[in-house]
Amino acid sequence: MSRNSFILARWLLATILGFELMTCTSEEFNDAQEKSLAFGSEPRRISDNSSPNGTWYLRANGFRLELSIYPNGQGIYSGTIKNEGGSEEPVTNISWDNSARWLQFRRDGNGFYQWYRLSLVHGVVAGRFSHRSYSSKPGLTAFAYHVTGWNPAYTDDDIVPRTWDVTVNNNYNGVLRIDRNSSGSLVGTLKIFDNRSVGGVQEELEHQLSNISWNGQSLSFKRNGNSFYQTFTGTVNGRTITGTFSHNNSGAYPWTGTRSQVLGFGLGSRINNRSAWQARTRARILNLTEGMRLINTGIPTILATRVSCTGCPFTSGIFPDTRDDNPNAWPPNYRLEKYRFEISPGNRFDPSRPAPLRTFYGYLAMPTSTPPAGGFRAMVFVNGHSGSAKKLVTSSDPDYWHGESAARRYLAVLSLDIGHRSEWHDDYTAEHPAIIGNGYSSSDWEEDGERAFSVRRAIDWLVQRPNIRTDRIFMGGLSMGGEVTTITAALDPRIRFTVVAGYSPDMHVMDNHGNHPCYKWNNADIHEYLDVSDYEALIAPRPLLIQTGIADMIFSSLSTPFASDKQLLRRARAAYGSDAAKLIHYLHGGTHQFQVGDINPSTSMSAGIRVPTMIEPQNVSDISWQTDANTYERSPTLYHLMNELVP
Repeated sequence: MSRNSFILARWLLATILGFELMTCTSEEFNDAQEKSLAFGSEPRRISDNSSPNGTWYLRANGFRLELSIYPNGQGIYSGTIKNEGGSEEPVTNISWDNSARWLQFRRDGNGFYQWYRLSLVHGVVAGRFSHRSYSSKPGLTAFAYHVTGWNPAYTDDDIVPRTWDVTVNNNYNGVLRIDRNSSGSLVGTLKIFDNRSVGGVQEELEHQLSNISWNGQSLSFKRNGNSFYQTFTGTVNGRTITGTFSHNNSGAYPWTGTRSQVLGFGLGSRINNRSAWQARTRARILNLTEGMRLINTGIPTILATRVSCTGCPFTSGIFPDTRDDNPNAWPPNYRLEKYRFEISPGNRFDPSRPAPLRTFYGYLAMPTSTPPAGGFRAMVFVNGHSGSAKKLVTSSDPDYWHGESAARRYLAVLSLDIGHRSEWHDDYTAEHPAIIGNGYSSSDWEEDGERAFSVRRAIDWLVQRPNIRTDRIFMGGLSMGGEVTTITAALDPRIRFTVVAGYSPDMHVMDNHGNHPCYKWNNADIHEYLDVSDYEALIAPRPLLIQTGIADMIFSSLSTPFASDKQLLRRARAAYGSDAAKLIHYLHGGTHQFQVGDINPSTSMSAGIRVPTMIEPQNVSDISWQTDANTYERSPTLYHLMNELVP
């Protein structure tokens, strides 16, 4: 039996028997074999009371649709569907499996028929549909097109929070947020991130709103600038809002908006229901990004094979001048092993046609000292663009030395290749084909969903290793590695301390800034569902350290590019509430790099973990807090901070 057939057979057996089975084996190295049994650890699947009833805003192969489904009693449904702004068409053959969470129906269009099969999780759907000229239901492989959507009856707990992507005076694109703060007062922000009538990116600072009036249907507010004030009014119609505004008390200029970040935490109103919001949002994200997977189900087997590690450990060469972790004081007292990881991710939409194996590599550094009681704390690192798992444990690498740094500090370190999908043709150190079911031409997974899933399955393996303290799993990464770290920590509560370097961007600015688009979703508009600050809110109240270089221009063209980081973290801080001290913004003097804050051998100087003095506006008209670069020392080093917050 081939290796692929062996792993697939084990996965099918686990699926048939209803097990959440993970088998970890080590072989092909010194004839040693290690086998252990573990159960994938994810948040439990919580009760889901959402149903097909009501209005759904769908995005089907890029087209916007409105679906309405009505119960007729005893499991019988009727419904209509229409192109957004168009005429209604009948929906027939509606079926709903509440246990398996599958909704199916047929759209009877003008000269065509579309069959839909949707996974419905807490008011959010993801699935596929077919398009044919005949009415009979085709086989599942004919469902060639993707569809996602949401139902406000389940995504909206109240009339707040609300977020819209807006266009002001026909050209200025921005994001409008309305919410109640933790005290119950209406608050809001408006950020213009581009003027589409001008080439390039015209990012502005974020403005606080005043005089807000909002009843769920009608909205009015005032925006105060340094030399202007604007008064806005608008009325909601479905997922859109339309209105006018005056400038310095004159004129009536147009503005429009569409709902966005419908899963978002908001600016404070959800703090008392944070745990419930987190549970629902994690389940929704898995549905949208991990092949319609239901939380804590369908966790596949993972095979970990130890392979030859040529040149391990990688401790030769000169320390780069970017390295500030005092490496001369911490000898490399660790052993380094290389592993190949293989997962059969299955196919929830069509279980009879699973995707091929997903394969990736990693390195495990284990201290050679006697393990402490309970085992070693462990740090998982993932690479950024042009990086690799090997670079993360190479002492002389100028960008990704931080994995090797943690290994010197008596942490077990697992470094993982996350790479890109091979479709990007980036000549990457590690490329991974998209997860696509056998017989299908496109993936039900989003790229970041694939990467975060792989990391969590590798953690399943890690926590079964001997001498690992399972309640002290930490994670970190730089740039794209910071992106995947943020998402993984958001979804996996086992990660007790998170370090994200060079990634707290405004994604709307990224859209026009020339950044690699791998953060975007293919089957949905990521802006419609959440923001980076919402991933950070899912980490709360666990400690989160965001590192920002004061001169890092990767994600912003502002003269003070860290301003958008401050905006983002202020929103995330609302989810921390009384634990706000656990969300730390390390504003260092460098650029796009990972920093520890200890002594740099090149300069013999230490910088410490420094955090901004100003983290919020002093009044409703204050925008200067975003550009204020003053800091104070929060902790001597990253490792001091780690020991303080998660001893």
